[in-house]
Amino acid sequence: MTWKASSFICAESDAEDAARECVAHLEATAEGPLRGVLVYFTLLHDPEEIVEAFASALGDVPFVGASVQGVASAGVLGEDGYLCGVMGWSGDIAVDVHRVTDVSEATTSKGAELGAFAKSVEGGPGQLGVLLYDPLTGANARELLEGFDAACPGMALLGGAAAAPWGPLVETWQLYRGEALRDAAVMMVLKGDFELVHATSTGTIPTGQPMTVTASMGPVLQSLDDKPAFRVWREALGLPETVMLEETASWALGVECGHGSSDWTVLAPFNYDAEQEAIGFAVDVPEGTAVRLHKRSPEVILDRTRAMANALREVVGERSVAAMLTFECGGRTTPFLGIDATREEHELVQSALASEGTPWLGGILWGEIAPVGRGNEFFNYTYPIALMCRPSSPAKGSCDGVDG
Repeated sequence: MTWKASSFICAESDAEDAARECVAHLEATAEGPLRGVLVYFTLLHDPEEIVEAFASALGDVPFVGASVQGVASAGVLGEDGYLCGVMGWSGDIAVDVHRVTDVSEATTSKGAELGAFAKSVEGGPGQLGVLLYDPLTGANARELLEGFDAACPGMALLGGAAAAPWGPLVETWQLYRGEALRDAAVMMVLKGDFELVHATSTGTIPTGQPMTVTASMGPVLQSLDDKPAFRVWREALGLPETVMLEETASWALGVECGHGSSDWTVLAPFNYDAEQEAIGFAVDVPEGTAVRLHKRSPEVILDRTRAMANALREVVGERSVAAMLTFECGGRTTPFLGIDATREEHELVQSALASEGTPWLGGILWGEIAPVGRGNEFFNYTYPIALMCRPSSPAKGSCDGVDG
């Protein structure tokens, strides 16, 4: 028996009805028993109600999930209303789930626990991990990923930070079997007869002069070129002290990937501390790091997404895409591009990669995780795509990288 993936998006407002409809579709399209399910939901749904409804509908089938800003699939893109998206795997594929709590404390060890779990799956380390975590409790995502990579080197992780409706950053939720969690990281590990192809596209361009981080404490950036970081940020953008986070969503910090590198890890601020004149991020930016301001560009976003999708299509070749997972930053979509350009981006990805009937589940998140050459990394303003392909002979490899 081979394996099969199925995806479905539901707009039912009642949590029980939404879960039943999602699970009924997965079961009706499955080939063999369901092995595991990934769940996304918007926060018009109550997290406790939605996790209880899925636990009841799925029984012993393992599942993880998270609150999201929006969902995407073939012919579907939504960031408003009661939305619930699922992907389920059935047949001859191994799927297992794990979670760590209080991830803002001893974060590296929590990542190591996730990595040890991924390494211990039957038959050796998993091939693909989907990781979702809470970005609003001070956890340093880089520590989480470093702990994972040390315990399970070489395994690809994709996913990101759970989200909520666009606006003030209040709360996000993570789902694990029958639990609705905060300050947690949940992970699904998949292993089976598939070849993973993945790539990541950024949507920003560097601007202004290079700067050096001269003081930082964990994910809190304190000074740039010996000047208070928030003051430098405001003055460079021409902003008042009372600026709100969502008012600066067009701007990010580009962190140089190695001395003299032309590659950047793009990070978005998660909070401003006007009193301390500091900026909080989702990961640490160590002292001595070379950085530059980055600005989002609608043209760059669309051009790079098109290039990424076409490059993935070329790498996939004659293989069929059996499952497609996408993880797009909520700062790129409708709040920045507007609805028409967001739909244009969605359609170009669909036309290049998601032929009719391709299972596709996309989450619109508040931070993205994807592999790069040196390991798994955290980004903002990016668009990672993972394709689970039917094997071919010989294997054609992977499109592994981050553009611009």
